[in-house]
Amino acid sequence: MDAIDELCTGTPSLAAPSIRSELGAGYSSLALLLLAVPLASCLVLEPALIVWASRRGRERGVAWALGAQGLAFVGSACAREPWTLLIGLSAAMLATSVACALAQARLIELHPNEPERVLTRWTFLGGLGDLATPVLVAGMQRWQGGFRGAFLCCAALCLVHAFIVSRAGCSAPIAHRSQAEEDEQRPPLTAAVRKLLAQPGLVPWAVGTVLCNLLDETLIVFGALQLRERRGFDEATTDLLLFALALGSTLGIVAADRLVARRSPLRLLALSCATCVIAYTVWLQLEAAWASALALFIVGLAIGPQFPLAQAQCYRRARDEPVLVSVIEGWLEPIHVVMPWLLGLVAERLGLGWTLSLLLLQPLSLLLCCALARRERAATEL
Repeated sequence: MDAIDELCTGTPSLAAPSIRSELGAGYSSLALLLLAVPLASCLVLEPALIVWASRRGRERGVAWALGAQGLAFVGSACAREPWTLLIGLSAAMLATSVACALAQARLIELHPNEPERVLTRWTFLGGLGDLATPVLVAGMQRWQGGFRGAFLCCAALCLVHAFIVSRAGCSAPIAHRSQAEEDEQRPPLTAAVRKLLAQPGLVPWAVGTVLCNLLDETLIVFGALQLRERRGFDEATTDLLLFALALGSTLGIVAADRLVARRSPLRLLALSCATCVIAYTVWLQLEAAWASALALFIVGLAIGPQFPLAQAQCYRRARDEPVLVSVIEGWLEPIHVVMPWLLGLVAERLGLGWTLSLLLLQPLSLLLCCALARRERAATEL
């Protein structure tokens, strides 16, 4: 599930130079097109759709959302104007958000005591999608398919996956109680949300989880532009450098999955954030391709565990209604909406270097969350 999600959400970001050259969009317009407006489309609709689908059959909702995502990518591939591409990408992001939220919540319900293991493995599959994304985009460039060919490949994957999910019995019994029995025992939505928000530390962790997008799609967009337009690398070299980032991220997730059973998740998260700050700062100063590849690989190693370990802290505070974690994160979507636009303006006025430096907000915010969690634990022990 997450492999296709990461492939489909990463493809538009990695194809940013191709989209910019063909549609003639500026930096701020490109940030709105690929990041801000699609995220804005999820702001109101995503939480409502997640709750509606969750209480009427999560498994069926996954298949329908995947089908809608495939159709949205078909429309995006046919776009001739920026506004038509905007509509297609917005619909695709909304559909994939709903599908992933429903699937992820069900997995957490099945393994409530191991959210870190569940989410590291979930994110590992997403890392495989990240690895495939540069290969897909580079292959389409080589075969003159451009971003349109890449979008059609994403559409085909989504539609095939939707068919497999619907035919493979995604709704087969996976718990002793039926979905209807579970729903009957759930409290009203407003009461469940109030109870969840009252959990200590939930909101800071939710904000930190949302900020993990900075060193994901946002880094890919502005990093690709930096490598192409400021450092002068060709498309093939740029794709290889970003592949090194994705490879490092995947290996970092694998390492976290093995270590989380033996080490404190909070300590692992703090270590990855500190390493990320150092390696990323070094990468910003490098010019040679081989040195950039090595630095990006180390950055990827450090980035990989951050999202699953941070989100696991949210799920640990939402054991009764895990799907509400996605709802609360959906309410924080304004951060996703505003940040790319502001970063695009910073790039136009001050340069890409300043924008890339601001992405360090992700690991720094998670370090703060770790410090707050340790203080909370110490207070509880007293």
